[in-house]
Amino acid sequence: MRRIYAFTFVVLMLLSGLIHKLFFEKMEFIQSKVYPNLYLVKYPIEDRDSLNKSIKNKVLQDMNNQFVWNKNNIEENRIRFYVYTTAWGFSNGTKHFIENKEDPGGFSSEELDNYQEQKMAYFELKQCKNDSLNYLGNLIYFKDGLEFNSEILIDDCKENHLN
Repeated sequence: MRRIYAFTFVVLMLLSGLIHKLFFEKMEFIQSKVYPNLYLVKYPIEDRDSLNKSIKNKVLQDMNNQFVWNKNNIEENRIRFYVYTTAWGFSNGTKHFIENKEDPGGFSSEELDNYQEQKMAYFELKQCKNDSLNYLGNLIYFKDGLEFNSEILIDDCKENHLN
């Protein structure tokens, strides 16, 4: 009889976990409050093509709403996407960067470079060579910290040369 109860308990736990994942864990982009060009992706969808399409749509949405070329600060001409993670071990997880800037010094150093495995995508807008009015925008996708695909979203350069 105990085996039946134990089995039933395990099945109910697995079923409740599945229901939670299917109906309550929706993918969302969380924008950092200290780095407006940083998004953490909470509950990323598993289908890579759909995930990349969602990231691309977010970049295009930002391009239309707020993204403005700043030739004095290259950091502002990019948009970064990382998987949302919470604290584990000696790390605070990527969640740390929602409210906090990178802290490169000391015992508890926290930098985005420490989370290369969680890097999902990187968009960069560059000025065309000898043409300050046109741009090239490249979106690079990462998997397990390594670049695996890219696509050009904006190509206004006449000769495809960059500064």
